[in-house]
Amino acid sequence: MDFDNQIAEVDKCMECEICFEVCQTCVAAKKPFYTPVARLKTAKKIFQAEELDLEEVEGLYSCLKCERCTSVCPEEINVSEIVRQAQGELTRKEMHFPLVEKAKEQMDLIRKTGNPQLGEPEKRWEWLPEEFPRHESDTLFFVGCLPSFWLKDIALSSYLLLKKAGVDFTMMREEVCCGHYLYNMGGDDLAREQFEELKENFSKYGIKRIITVCPGCYRTFKDWFPQMIGKVDLEVLHLSQVLLPFFRMRDATSKRKLSDDFQVTYQDPCELGRIEGIYEEPRDLLRLCGVRLSEMEENREEAPCCGGGGGVPGNFLDLAVDIGGQLLDGISTDNVVTSCPACFLRLNHTSKKREKGKKTWHISRVLLDSLDEKRQTK
Repeated sequence: MDFDNQIAEVDKCMECEICFEVCQTCVAAKKPFYTPVARLKTAKKIFQAEELDLEEVEGLYSCLKCERCTSVCPEEINVSEIVRQAQGELTRKEMHFPLVEKAKEQMDLIRKTGNPQLGEPEKRWEWLPEEFPRHESDTLFFVGCLPSFWLKDIALSSYLLLKKAGVDFTMMREEVCCGHYLYNMGGDDLAREQFEELKENFSKYGIKRIITVCPGCYRTFKDWFPQMIGKVDLEVLHLSQVLLPFFRMRDATSKRKLSDDFQVTYQDPCELGRIEGIYEEPRDLLRLCGVRLSEMEENREEAPCCGGGGGVPGNFLDLAVDIGGQLLDGISTDNVVTSCPACFLRLNHTSKKREKGKKTWHISRVLLDSLDEKRQTK
């Protein structure tokens, strides 16, 4: 494979080290191979078919792919994309490094079972409060793997919110993983297969619009689908975008809101915020349901990663917890709200593990509590 363009991109790096301050793995781990510059050098060696050592591979797989480095790079080098392609090349060459083998196994498992080892496929819909809905619509509610198997309250809250908002939607019993991990870890061939199969199912159901809970699913369908399999006639929306008109309309007449003393800090997920530019919808929703909203010092484009990006928790759990702990240290309120299931999982785990005393909420639960007299935010 010809990597001349990638090598030329790497060679643009001036080693100014501006990215060091915003790379959270670099700051947390303080290892020379955990810097964006080191990752670029490792990627170049891979593209040139040079020998690698274990530390270099470890540094490559410690990348969160949060794109904070790219946001400050004077040359606008997309480090995450170069890392992704380098990881893909390692996988294709079947290099026998443990981290490469682990990624390959995970990708094969997704293709085989339809989810990243989170549960048995037949248990995907156990969270539903009623019989599987049979309703024809060109709008699909795509729940995603993490809410379906591990974070069922997020799946349920999102489902009930869409119903309360009167959104016309259907669900697909054949739902499988969106393929985010496959593409994000460089498994282009496997990702393309997954995307083609999903596209076929969407076409079978006449789907024209997809509503996602997970920013990773959102990015996959919005950006990576057309990039890999050509133009797709799909409108992709995040849950927060769909619910905002309902909450705005309701605000003028509603008496039921959360208590004004419920103060929260909103955390911008990397893929929904910095990468996809969705900053205001979640904040507007929180204000409309009555909470007092606080901000981190670094927010929106500058927001830190929760530590859950790039498959890092699966390989370096302690590092992910350290990074999440640094984020929580920058939050002054007792409550933190996110619009990403993966961020919810990571921050909730980190707060307990490091005894940070922070209560983590997914935005769907906060919004639902603001509508329902029987549910209370505790």
